[in-house]
Amino acid sequence: MLKKRTKINIPIIIIVLLIVWILYSIRPVEQISLPQNKGSINHQITQLNPKMSITNNRINTSVTLGQDDLNNILYSYVKNQIKLTGLKTTVDNNQIKIYANTNIIDFIPTQVIFNFVPSMEDESIKFTLKSVYVGRILVPKSYYPDILKRINSDYISIEDNSISVKKESISPLKISGYKADNGKVDLSLYYLTK
Repeated sequence: MLKKRTKINIPIIIIVLLIVWILYSIRPVEQISLPQNKGSINHQITQLNPKMSITNNRINTSVTLGQDDLNNILYSYVKNQIKLTGLKTTVDNNQIKIYANTNIIDFIPTQVIFNFVPSMEDESIKFTLKSVYVGRILVPKSYYPDILKRINSDYISIEDNSISVKKESISPLKISGYKADNGKVDLSLYYLTK
């Protein structure tokens, strides 16, 4: 009788341990909250206070986006598409990490972590998705194109594991450079007057 009971208990114990491990693995890695509502994206962009200079036939401008600016702009963009319970962006060493808290089946909290590496390509910025985690579980790279295709916007194009800002979306401005480090993204743009 005791032997039969032990045989039944071992699979139950394994199943319970597996469920506990899965719940631990997908739970949020960092404690984050939603950004404060700062109005529409257009309003937020006008508050960025760009620096300008004019040389010959060219107007140069630079804009610095802090992590709070990125959080607010990103949240304004996704709040009607995804139900989030927290959002945080970190910028360091030419990497942009986005932490997004959501719930699986309405009651199991999890956090998805996207790690992007920006680069310049043909006067535009390209964001290459380097890794995606659901909690502590690494998502296989074969799923990255499917994840990125869910992003629906007229301002970007999706190619393989990358998001590129469409030139038409910022026209007549062109991107001349960027720097992503120390909690901020510095964008350098220009406009040709002739």
